Amino acid sequence: MEAALALGTLQDNDIIEIVWPGDYRLTRTAGVPASNVTIRGHADATPDDIRIRGRGMDNESYGDVWHGFYAQLPGLKIQNLTIMDFYFHGVTFGAGATAPEFDDVYFRDIGQQFIKASAFPEAINDGRVRRCLFEYTDGRPVTNHFDIDGTTKIGFFYAGAIDVHNGAGWIVEDCTLKEMAPTAAEIAAALALEPAAQQHWWSPAIYFWNKSSNNLVQRCIGINCGRMVAFGLWNRSASMPDGIHDNAGGIIRNNMSVIMPGRIGQAQIDDSDGVILAWNSPGTKILHNTVLTYGQIADAIQGRWSTGLEINNNLSDDTIRMREEASFTGANNVQNASPSWFANPAVGDLHLNSTGNGNVGVATRLADCLEDFDGTARGASTKIGADIYG
Repeated sequence: MEAALALGTLQDNDIIEIVWPGDYRLTRTAGVPASNVTIRGHADATPDDIRIRGRGMDNESYGDVWHGFYAQLPGLKIQNLTIMDFYFHGVTFGAGATAPEFDDVYFRDIGQQFIKASAFPEAINDGRVRRCLFEYTDGRPVTNHFDIDGTTKIGFFYAGAIDVHNGAGWIVEDCTLKEMAPTAAEIAAALALEPAAQQHWWSPAIYFWNKSSNNLVQRCIGINCGRMVAFGLWNRSASMPDGIHDNAGGIIRNNMSVIMPGRIGQAQIDDSDGVILAWNSPGTKILHNTVLTYGQIADAIQGRWSTGLEINNNLSDDTIRMREEASFTGANNVQNASPSWFANPAVGDLHLNSTGNGNVGVATRLADCLEDFDGTARGASTKIGADIYG
């Protein structure tokens, strides 16, 4: 069915509950005109049952269906439904849209960012993203996408799950991110189509940048995400010497990331940097993450233009590297993990098996990481990596 989701009569604190399962194909972007509005699927439904759909992530005839939802007032809550097939963003925000919340939302096949919080220089703070799925189901967008102005082309593969500019106090937890890196075949097709177009091979799945600070990403699973989490992206201190960094502080902890063997092409491997990045992001803490790259990414964790990083108790099959004056303190980072140590890497399950439990050592519990991936309390002496076995 087609639906405009006419929200113009909404008042503050109103709730829209969608009862009937099915596809709700928007005829225009759903603008949210009030504060603290909740849009949710019925409690007896699953997120897959109720699907808010656009006209396709590659369809340049998107008409008035630019995005799924747009809000510039505080407190939008979206729960228990699917948002899919939009050319630009699944949900995007303007100035004033503080404290959005997403619970049990499935985002699929979005042309650019699935959640976009960019009203720079205004801040969109205190977002909550919980138990959400972000995925491409049958490959990345394969067109040179328009920018939001509708006339400029921005290149191929400019997309990611969560893109926050100038945001503080966000919590992203218990989410799954799938297939965010383009394949070698997709890159070859894009180059054949427009050889001179920009190629955004490394758009992070989750990134906080452009003066962001003090955000938390925890207990998330990344499957085939070349850059899973990036705190900061460019050297703002050098190019815009205003005393403010691209990101500051924040914690990345208890996450699991796997890139399956053969998933990344050789040109990408040669051009890669890290699965978890802290670039121009002083004071960021990277704790108890588990990363398998199968040798396809230069580093599991990488710092750049960042001082005062704390990198402790991470478990990976790849290196930790500092670039361009970056520095960190930390210990007990295992960098020679084997896939045989984990329950089921093919589905992103990097819980330790008995072999891994026997091979992975222990470290002193950290004040900033008192639980593991499953919420199990860590003892005074705790396993390195995201999981405590058993």
